[in-house]
Amino acid sequence: MVDFLARFLFRLRWPLFGLAVVLTGLAYYPASSISFDRRIDRMFAADDPRYQSYQQLKNWFGDSETSVIGYDDPQLFSVEGMVRLEKLHDQISKIEGIRSVVSLRSVRRQSAPLDGRPFSKQLATGAISPDDLKKEILASRVYRGRLVAETGITPILWIELASRGDQSVNRASIISNLRNACTEFDPSAVLAGGPVLVDEVFTNLERDGWTLGVSSSLILTIMIALLFRNIRWILLPIVVVQVTLLWTKGLLVISGMQLSMVSSPLVALVTVIGVATVVHITVRFREERQKLATREAFLATMNHIGPAIFWTCLTTVAGFASLIISQVMPVRDFGIMMSIGAGLVFFSAMLLSAPFITFFPSFSNSPGTAVGEQWIASMLQRSVAAMERFPKQVLFIVMLLMVVSGLGISRLEMATDFNENFRKESLIVRSFDFLVKRVEGINALDVLIEIPKESRGRTRLNKSGSTAESGPVEESEQTAESGKSREDFSVTLERLRKMQRELEDSRLVAQTMSLADLIDFMSPPEKKSSESSEDSPLKRLLNNVPDAVSALSDRNKLALLETVAPELIARFWNRKEGVTRVIVQGKKARGAEEKQELVQGIQEVSNRNFPGSTVTGSYVLMVYLTQSLMGDQWVSFGISIASILIMLAIAFRSFRLGVIALIPNLAPILLVLGAMGWLGMKINIATAMLASVSLGLSVDFSIHYICRYQQEMRSGKRFFEAIREVQSSVGLAMILANLALIAGFLVLLLSSLIPTVHFGLLVSVAMLGGLVGNLLILPLLLKFDAR
Repeated sequence: MVDFLARFLFRLRWPLFGLAVVLTGLAYYPASSISFDRRIDRMFAADDPRYQSYQQLKNWFGDSETSVIGYDDPQLFSVEGMVRLEKLHDQISKIEGIRSVVSLRSVRRQSAPLDGRPFSKQLATGAISPDDLKKEILASRVYRGRLVAETGITPILWIELASRGDQSVNRASIISNLRNACTEFDPSAVLAGGPVLVDEVFTNLERDGWTLGVSSSLILTIMIALLFRNIRWILLPIVVVQVTLLWTKGLLVISGMQLSMVSSPLVALVTVIGVATVVHITVRFREERQKLATREAFLATMNHIGPAIFWTCLTTVAGFASLIISQVMPVRDFGIMMSIGAGLVFFSAMLLSAPFITFFPSFSNSPGTAVGEQWIASMLQRSVAAMERFPKQVLFIVMLLMVVSGLGISRLEMATDFNENFRKESLIVRSFDFLVKRVEGINALDVLIEIPKESRGRTRLNKSGSTAESGPVEESEQTAESGKSREDFSVTLERLRKMQRELEDSRLVAQTMSLADLIDFMSPPEKKSSESSEDSPLKRLLNNVPDAVSALSDRNKLALLETVAPELIARFWNRKEGVTRVIVQGKKARGAEEKQELVQGIQEVSNRNFPGSTVTGSYVLMVYLTQSLMGDQWVSFGISIASILIMLAIAFRSFRLGVIALIPNLAPILLVLGAMGWLGMKINIATAMLASVSLGLSVDFSIHYICRYQQEMRSGKRFFEAIREVQSSVGLAMILANLALIAGFLVLLLSSLIPTVHFGLLVSVAMLGGLVGNLLILPLLLKFDAR
């Protein structure tokens, strides 16, 4: 069967080459239009309860996203300082795609709610002194720590961006305009927030995708040129990789899939699989070409390593397919993408090898000898001699190295901050750190609370301008069915205040804000009587307005707020659904455990005061995303081991050989994860897949090694004679492939994204681990099996 397929590929090489060209042409247009899915909530399955809670939050209180701008101004509460703030506020408000801006420019003093003039005007006319304005603003729960830092010199502007559903607005353009406004402002301002982080990630991904792709391809070309010194063998791996990438991306676009942050290693991994495959073909063809003509050398090469290439691609597919079980949608999609890519490497290599070998027959098609190849071959033979003389000692030393590396696994930590995706010296990280140091509760979580039906009431303004309640729910409508007791609206507000006090007593919560705070804002603090007989009646009336508002009932205050500030109330109260929202500002929590403690603590306090309440928000999603990644890593790794073991047993027709092939490939897993632990590198959304990915990649070497070993043993050679042949052929190909691939992957260290940097480094370590395991551990295991 293998011989038939080899002859078929050679005989129909030109029609098959034409088919490959046509398929590549058809894939080019859709592949060139592939795009990134920039939505963070896309990371979760639609049926995930936490994602559904987050969707409820957006449906009830708006699906817009918020960014933050801050700067230092020691003269903030002077006329000049307020003018600067108002100028920046107004400039940002005019940017297309900005829904609203909230800052000290857009709010009123609690002591003078009817004075709608900007604070700069009030200061300039002497309505209030700078010191009194500062004291009043910093004394307010609503303003302190939200619109100005507690130091009183850092104003905060909250920018609400248009919904992602608004297709007329380009999110990247909005962020760019905001950055320009911050840069041009004096004093210089910083921009941070979830939308900014996401935009920065994907901007860097798109930039890295081109620059790193070109750089790694250039370095791979140079390395392969040094290794084989023949133009056709330089072009073949490059063409196989690029054709596979076009086919893969084309299929992804046709199927409606998009790239994500997780899929950034797609190009690198297809390069690994493609180059490794072609290097094995190259080394074996060179060996056969020394004694056979082109046609016979190709047929012999395909007969000998064709099955190995098939099984290596299949086991690689199995390794990536194990990621499909992940609860994180981009990881699941990446498993599908790489399964497609790994499978297509086999087809592109088969379709393109024969034509490239026979192109321009007047030119040599025999690969050259690499610089230093003789030294490598000599080293491999010495390793066989060492294994022959000291098998137990060699195995002990190698296993000791694996154990020492593996101990680092216990030191592994999960990256839980989104800004950990960037280099520490980057502008985005420096901006985030600036705000965190000044505003203690920069991370916001939301508590959704259903208000008991009886306490909602319905208050309206009557024709006379006074307020009237629509009356309580009829007794027949009371909630005996739901088990809720009747309670007054004021009692519900008091329960909210109690819950907020309990939350703010927590060491991880900075402050909270709820509907109760807005109601309380309408009860200004007592002020010293400043009225005189000379004040006009109008002035005396205005001075008494705050007292009149304060005297209203809580329901009437809510009705008044719904009338005069409907957008503000809509952020905290959804009358139709009977749901209110409490915003909890968490302090900077370090590590996954402390962040989970924050979320769980808020949930416990909320449920104690309002049973059935829900803690949600993008912060909560990201906390549990890291938890899912850690769990999924080990589950997918277990599935990967089981599926690859089954395939190895089928490929070698021996379960025992399948186990032997699998054991040395645990070496790269130990090396990668152990090195991460010892170096203090945290697992992120890209490196969380490395256990399954590394196993799928490194087992390829074992398949090539054992296939050649079986061929040599069947020819009548003794064990160490067979191992010497395998080391000089497959072992050499493994080393040459590793040299080329590691050189290509080291380019990724130049990326501005930490996950890409770590991925490049760790795949290099994985490749080295696979090399050590398959050159030293595997032959020793085969020796013990041969006894």
